Amino acid sequence: MGYREKEQAVIDAIYAAFSEQMDHTDQVVAGDIDTLLTQLFGESKKYGCLLDFGGGSRSFIEPFKKKIWNWSIIGVFMLRYTGEIKEVEDELREIIEILATLFEGDHTLDGKTPWVRIERIDQPEVTQMNDVPMYWLPFEIRVVEGPDF
Repeated sequence: MGYREKEQAVIDAIYAAFSEQMDHTDQVVAGDIDTLLTQLFGESKKYGCLLDFGGGSRSFIEPFKKKIWNWSIIGVFMLRYTGEIKEVEDELREIIEILATLFEGDHTLDGKTPWVRIERIDQPEVTQMNDVPMYWLPFEIRVVEGPDF
């Protein structure tokens, strides 16, 4: 199983974790920003998540005895800025909490990898797209591809 299958498993995990906030699978996409923007602006969705390949390296990681692939998936969670600022900031904190605990219940993506984890969550940024204010929340996911996976 290579990178694509692991990326799809990460997409599925994010969509499942945010199922209360998202009602369409196209709100979590890999590399296809046009589809995501159609959901955010054409369909007036409040949430979206874009994932992209962030690099990979073969390295020695315990407990493996040989080099394994260590993949990085870069993500940006997008939140449309609507309503009161307090409400939006509360929603942003909820997103951060869900991201921070995303793989605690399943750190193997249903047995597809030895482990996956959120490597970091960056500071949210306020931006605008099509004159619509938004928060962008960048994050990184690390996926290890063990020799037996």
